Amino acid sequence: MVLVKFIVLLLVSPSQDLSIHKLSVTLITLKDMAIPRGKHTKARRNNSRMHLFIKEPSLIPCSKCGALKKPHIVCSSCGYYNKKEVINVLEKLDKKDRKKKEKEMVEKEKKEVGKLEKKPMSWKEMSKKQ
Repeated sequence: MVLVKFIVLLLVSPSQDLSIHKLSVTLITLKDMAIPRGKHTKARRNNSRMHLFIKEPSLIPCSKCGALKKPHIVCSSCGYYNKKEVINVLEKLDKKDRKKKEKEMVEKEKKEVGKLEKKPMSWKEMSKKQ
């Protein structure tokens, strides 16, 4: 610490009128500054950055419309969450877009109902080995 004061006093020319207080403030700031200990290699730098990347979001299909959405979040295309309508998506759309969206929703519901309803099997179909 004494050596640092001596060096600072030598650097200050006699023409400049600096008080001891200013010198002590500059010494304190010099002492508290961080000094890098050594060069970090590229491998060390890159290894520390290994986990800094954008991860692919986990998406699941909506139970109502089948569109991909984040889990535990309301579906943005149909407004349903946990088989209940939370947001009325059709209110926010224009008249033209609303009709188009309604048609799409009706068609999807018809397809789902068609898949669930199966015609009864005949005795010949039951007897066949699968």
